[in-house]
Amino acid sequence: STGAVTGVELLGSRAIIKWTQDEKGLHVLLPTTFSSTLAVALKIRVRNIEGFAPQQMVVKPAPIKADASGGFTLGSGMATLDGSLNTETRDGQVNVGFWDAPSDSLSWQLQVAKAGRYEVVGSVATPNSGSKLLLSTGKEKLMFDIPTTGDWAKFTEVKVGQISLEAGEKVVFKVAPANGKDWKPINLRWVKLRPVQ
Repeated sequence: STGAVTGVELLGSRAIIKWTQDEKGLHVLLPTTFSSTLAVALKIRVRNIEGFAPQQMVVKPAPIKADASGGFTLGSGMATLDGSLNTETRDGQVNVGFWDAPSDSLSWQLQVAKAGRYEVVGSVATPNSGSKLLLSTGKEKLMFDIPTTGDWAKFTEVKVGQISLEAGEKVVFKVAPANGKDWKPINLRWVKLRPVQ
């Protein structure tokens, strides 16, 4: 058939990349970490390419697993970005920036082996004041104020509160502006979920 994929490689990596192709397109399962924070390039081998019209690639990261302590580190580079959000690197670490539109959000899929309660901490930076974020997963919601740090690159850790996670293979954890009317841009580096003992 036209545009039949015969192989997929992640350039700069020796990892075996799992992929499938169906009537909806090419589906590639990417690793959770990459050798570069700036770009990811795939080499896709195709046969019978004449007449093939490529479609825009949609990246959906693999679900994040808990670390040895049972907690989760939700890095900006592992998030699904919705809207005009983008990532950038400051001081060698990736953060979500350009968060100008209050309709934008980001989310992660978590692989939660056992339901439990978690302490939530976020790393944020902004010269602005007055913005609030809403964290949500399932029926749980948690809102918090973003403190002004005086600069886009001056990150601070904010203790947000506690939230419960249900067990599941693809538990969605979402971060969005709480109130579009009062929204002012921020940078978000990561969110950490630490199990409550």
